[in-house]
Amino acid sequence: MRYIGLTAVLLLAACGGDSTTAPTTPPTPVATSITLSATSLSFASLGEAQQLTATVKDQNGATMSGAFVTWTSSNTAIATVLGNGLVTAISVGSANVLVQSGAVSAMASVTVAQTAASITLAPTNLIMTPVGDTATFVPTVKDAGGSTIVGATVMWTTSSSSVATISSAGTVTSGANGTATITATSESASATATVTVQDPLQITTTSLPGVMVHSSYDQTLAAFGGDSPYTWSVITGSLPNGLSLSPANGQITGTATTVGSSTFTLQVRSTDGQTVSKEFTVSVYAALIITTASVPNAITGNEYSVSFGA
Repeated sequence: MRYIGLTAVLLLAACGGDSTTAPTTPPTPVATSITLSATSLSFASLGEAQQLTATVKDQNGATMSGAFVTWTSSNTAIATVLGNGLVTAISVGSANVLVQSGAVSAMASVTVAQTAASITLAPTNLIMTPVGDTATFVPTVKDAGGSTIVGATVMWTTSSSSVATISSAGTVTSGANGTATITATSESASATATVTVQDPLQITTTSLPGVMVHSSYDQTLAAFGGDSPYTWSVITGSLPNGLSLSPANGQITGTATTVGSSTFTLQVRSTDGQTVSKEFTVSVYAALIITTASVPNAITGNEYSVSFGA
């Protein structure tokens, strides 16, 4: 009996008395969800960039670090996206950015607009003649990235409607003499320009007198309008020999040395840049000489007549 019991124990041990099982292999992680750091992006200027990040999780809800994702834009003319999720605004409009990992995907909407950040005017200073003179200011509106906003809405105002009025198209019309400030506004950006209304520059001297040869000459030209002081010059022809023009005050001085007529064109320039010209002629005459050397004697009681030559 002792041998039979021992045999039974040994048989039980050999038939699996140890109940331990081999470890099982965990299932391969599979992307089952993907979320974005933002579901919508808004841009206020062209060239602006914003970063999107994607979080991928597996079937157990665990984040899959380093999961492979692909990025695409529905309209690359509006917005582009790099392989790292960096989105860049290209032009005004709307697009969608899609990120995908395996069979799962997520999408963010993109809206590109342009907000006015700066405005410049051309010209910045304008000189006009009184009542009815017109000119047009050209505004350039740009966003924060320096891109021009085509068709931007611009509002116009004037500091003095009696001096200058301004239309919704930027056309200014002059009124009375004076100075006005024109302001252009687009959203929060604004710029100013100065309008000066004044009488046009003109030479008021109508003519210049002649002079006898070897005689001194002193005549000062006169001008009106524009901003003084003025600058004078001879632009065609020349003054009579011996005479000169002072650029600072328009004075012609000197001693004429040659008989004859000189025709020339004088120009005056005002400080504000206006110019006007006028043609003049100065004649230099020979000295008057009596050429009769002698006259006959007269007889008392008889009529006497003689002619002198000069």
